[in-house]
This record gives sequence, C-alpha cells and structure tokens, in this order.
Amino acid sequence: LQMFQKKAFSSTFSKLESKDTLLVCQDSEMVNFKNHIKKHVPSDKSPLVVPFSLMHTCKYSDPHIENSFNPIKQFMQHSFLSNHPYKYAQNIMFSPTTTSTQTILEHYYANCDQNIAYFASEMTQGKGRGANKWESHEGGLMFSYTSKGNLLESIFMPYLDSVCLAKTIKPFINNIMIKWPNDLFISRKKVAGIICNATKCTSQDTDCTLVHGIGINFSNKRPTTSLIEHNKNLTMPLLLDKFFLELNYYRYILEQEGFEPIRKEYQNYWMHE
Repeated sequence: LQMFQKKAFSSTFSKLESKDTLLVCQDSEMVNFKNHIKKHVPSDKSPLVVPFSLMHTCKYSDPHIENSFNPIKQFMQHSFLSNHPYKYAQNIMFSPTTTSTQTILEHYYANCDQNIAYFASEMTQGKGRGANKWESHEGGLMFSYTSKGNLLESIFMPYLDSVCLAKTIKPFINNIMIKWPNDLFISRKKVAGIICNATKCTSQDTDCTLVHGIGINFSNKRPTTSLIEHNKNLTMPLLLDKFFLELNYYRYILEQEGFEPIRKEYQNYWMHE
C-alpha cells in the first residue's frame, strides 16, 4: 500500500504547471505543513506540499521555468542530504512567479514552527528597504527566509545577513563591499540588497518571527552588474550552500557572544563614501 501511495503521489506531481508553487519539506513534517496551510493560507496561494523523498519526481512542464528551478532543486538536494543541515533552510518553497517572497512569508508563514526559505524566479511586487521596490529581472536570485528572534535582534539582522553574503562572495570576487546599511557593491555598482522585518511579536517583543529578504543580481546585468560578470565559476547552488552555512555560524556567534564580533566583520567590508 505504501509503495502504491508513493507511485500515485509521484505521478501527481511529475509535471508541474507554470502557476504552481512547490513546498519541499522534511518527510516527517509533511502532515504539519499541510495542516498549517489548510488553516492559514488562502486556497489560491496554497503550495503543493512534497516530501523531500519524492522531490526528484517534480518537474515543470515549461522548460524555461524548469531551468530556473534546477539550481534551487540542486540546493535542496544538498540541503536535505547534508551532514550539516542549514538551520534556516529546513524547508524550501519555490514559485516561478509570486508577488513578493517577503510578503507571502510575513502574511501566511510567520506563525509556522519550522523555518522556511522561499525562492522565486520572478516577483511582481518585490520589496526593498523602507518604501522602496526591488526590481525583478531574469537571472536574479531572489529569496526570503524566516527565523525566530526578538525585536532587538531584528535591528542587527540586516548587518548579519550582509556579512554572511559578503563572506560567501569574497572567495570568488575579492572586491565585494558593503554600503551602509545593507547593500552589497562590486566596483561601486550595487549587486545585492537585504531587508529584515519582525512580525508576529509577543506583547513583550521577546519572541518574534523575523523575515529576511535578499535580492542578488546573479547573472542579470540590468540594472547595474552581476556576480557572473565578475566570476563565471560561481553557481547558484554553491552560493546558497555557502551563504546558509555562514548564516548557521554567525547566528550562533550572535547568540553566544553578542553583536560585537559581527560589527568588526561588517567594518572589514564597509565601503566608505
């Protein structure tokens, strides 16, 4: 019976439509996610929930979308099989097109017990810092992820994320710099932007869900420059692997030693005007 169910499930998701959002979770968390989605997510925004063991069966019918999904799929495979799992990418969601990964996580997944990393090929209402909009261009790497913290920590998170991303890129592109407060530049051209919002806070602001948003010009030259323009050996799965490992490390440092070690790292990458 179990084998039959797996085959039936596999055939159901063997061909994904261009509108389909996919949520790949740990096998043990599938029921919990389905219950959360049924309770908190509108039906028109509900993803298809797939356990990692059957992720390899999922393929988009549109070859163009499948090409953009493949790097995320490779990262997923490494994430779920790694001996050092990414604490902040325990479960991974992908949309060919969405309004904003940041907005979706804030509105529908902030009270979810599990951390989620949400990737999209295109965003129609991408969010930047403050009231700014993030322009979505083909070839960009755009994602948001959730973590737990308090309201005070949310102030430090854009700096921490900036350090993690700068340290990830540095071995491949030496002249990566951070422009205050949370933009990354190469040769004085912006290549990435970061935001962090706190939501679902308790009355004392001691427990919040933090939603981090990151947009990277990976292979798109518009509107400024891209990572691939400076190093063609860098791949999306490799970049994501290193970023989420750095994130594991620096969140641990923040918890154990406070912000001071991260402040020093930040200053090492600081781009003075």
